[in-house]
Amino acid sequence: MTTRHRSFSKSVAGFALIACLGMVRGSLAGLGGNITVYADPEASECAVTDDAVGPITVYVFHTNIAVPIYSSKFRVVESAGFSATFVSQNVLFAGYVGSFRDGIDMPYGGCFTGSLLLGTIVYEGHGTSAGCSYIDVAANPNPPGIFPFPAAASCHFDWYEAWPIGKLYVNPVEGECEAKCGSVVAVQGSTWGHVKALYR
Repeated sequence: MTTRHRSFSKSVAGFALIACLGMVRGSLAGLGGNITVYADPEASECAVTDDAVGPITVYVFHTNIAVPIYSSKFRVVESAGFSATFVSQNVLFAGYVGSFRDGIDMPYGGCFTGSLLLGTIVYEGHGTSAGCSYIDVAANPNPPGIFPFPAAASCHFDWYEAWPIGKLYVNPVEGECEAKCGSVVAVQGSTWGHVKALYR
């Protein structure tokens, strides 16, 4: 009888946690900023062309952070029509788990507002990507079922949604896909040396 009571209590507690996460997700939307992939290091271009053989570098940003954020959890995804080959990634913060494309948990080494460059991904273009294919940001699937959205953790241990502003379109076609970046606040430097300096 005691075992059944404990299982029931755990089930109720689990349901309550899920319900609370749902309420937090709805009420705190937007405060965690936006994790978005851009075509340039200034976070102003949201379209690239793959019309020849050569490298394509994209920039992963966490922008428009309204409350102090210390980490994020997300994944960079590519659409089926994007045919460039992955070459490498460069994550600017130490201590991360995973990778941009498989799903990443990334501590920032401090509490930040505004905008941060999180790193870059390099692809080798072949000039064959479909029009309106794209690179986007989605939920980190590892471990499964934690958050159904890109997430950011505040320095007060609250989780926030961090949806992308938009997709990074590859070979955009006028009238079919619009490359809209939205507005971004000024980008802060986020080199590992800058992060370490916070603790000196």
